Amino acid sequence: MGAIQLLGQVKTKIFHAAEIEAGFTLSPDPEPNAFATHVDGRPYIIFNTGLIRMIGNDKDEYAFIVAHECAHIARNHIEERKKHDRKLNKIGGVILGAAEIVGFAFGVPVGIFSMMSVDSGSHLVGKKFSREQEFAADKLALRYMIDAGYDPHGALSFHHKLQSRSDDFFSILSTHPSGEDRIAGIQSTLREMEN
Repeated sequence: MGAIQLLGQVKTKIFHAAEIEAGFTLSPDPEPNAFATHVDGRPYIIFNTGLIRMIGNDKDEYAFIVAHECAHIARNHIEERKKHDRKLNKIGGVILGAAEIVGFAFGVPVGIFSMMSVDSGSHLVGKKFSREQEFAADKLALRYMIDAGYDPHGALSFHHKLQSRSDDFFSILSTHPSGEDRIAGIQSTLREMEN
């Protein structure tokens, strides 16, 4: 069985276990990534072909990725993220406006603050929200995997594989927690489930 066929079978089983109705499409993007979004108001999972090349024929790793994105949909993380981003943009605009007024009074050129830490600060504040969502989605994904008959340890093998391909040095600036943090969280959840 080919990898795409295998992914299709996994997707069907995970969607059933998660009780999710969503669109699913492959993107020819070579980056190993998948994400949940809305297309015309309907939840969709976009799965890059770069992941297929990375995973090969490991059904449990596919199950983890699909289950993780289903968890984002089930927990309404897509809409929460949009609301959170809108709120941050408003707060950032107010702070930026105040900084520009103060800066103008002291002879700082208008616009200089838009290139500085106010924007960066609001950007980093928003990252914690996404990181919490990632941990929550991992935890629920493991339950979906078990319910669909897949080995939840596929989540660990996937993250080990991903970690061997990337540099985690800049993880604090990422919306996703570092590989080590994700692996530790998954291991902790698996221990809880086994007890």
